[in-house]
Amino acid sequence: MLKRIATALVLIPIVMLLVLRAPVPVVAAVAGAVALITIQEFLKLTESYGVHPLRLPTYIFVGLFFLLLAASAAGETPQLSGLKFVLGVAFACAIASFLFLTITMRRSPMASAYPAAAASAFAFAYVALPMGMLVQLRQQWAGAFWILYLLLIVWAGDIFAYFVGRSLGHHLMASRISPKKTWEGAAASLAASLVVGILLFNHALQISTLLLRIGLIQRRDGEARVVADPTAHHRTEYCRAAWRPGRIFNQTRRRRKGFRNHSSRPRRHARPH
Repeated sequence: MLKRIATALVLIPIVMLLVLRAPVPVVAAVAGAVALITIQEFLKLTESYGVHPLRLPTYIFVGLFFLLLAASAAGETPQLSGLKFVLGVAFACAIASFLFLTITMRRSPMASAYPAAAASAFAFAYVALPMGMLVQLRQQWAGAFWILYLLLIVWAGDIFAYFVGRSLGHHLMASRISPKKTWEGAAASLAASLVVGILLFNHALQISTLLLRIGLIQRRDGEARVVADPTAHHRTEYCRAAWRPGRIFNQTRRRRKGFRNHSSRPRRHARPH
């Protein structure tokens, strides 16, 4: 228990600084490393079911995926990065199964080809894609705040599941897979996640403003009502610049037709009652 608390006290500030202040390429690199470690554990788990996984091709494919995310993160607008991410994910999902299955066809026991390819494709879809979506969310307006929102909900659920399950848990969920997981802990996790999520959502403006004041986030990474679009002023000026020539042309056309400019008309004063 003390080990878990000490680990949380060390890792939580590091994760928060990474989410709130680190550049997007750094976030992509860390997310890729976490995804590779998780996929390694998953492929190791599949071996207990008689599957001979494609370790190196899966690592290379996932590594290239996050390398492209990190390389394309700098100097892009949120809309453009979102569009490129959707197109890239669609292409990666379409080619992943075909690529892994093509590689496994070179094996002599063909019976092991399909399970190995399926395991690699599932690892990419189940682990790499959600981590890539976190990187993409970090690039959007208020992305850092919403990632922090997600982490706080997950942490609250884990904390309550651990302490409630340890003290009040009696009904095991799956004793063969995880002997210490209980239904009481799962219910506490769900309730804590809902309560913390509602509280964070209702106080998102205050939390985001506080983080902005102490310098943990930038203005574009705060909650939507705190975010001020830096391009809004430029768009307004562009609209004004585009409107002025039309107004001048209209005034010139009216003068040629004998109409006086409305600005030269005498102002009418209200009659006293």
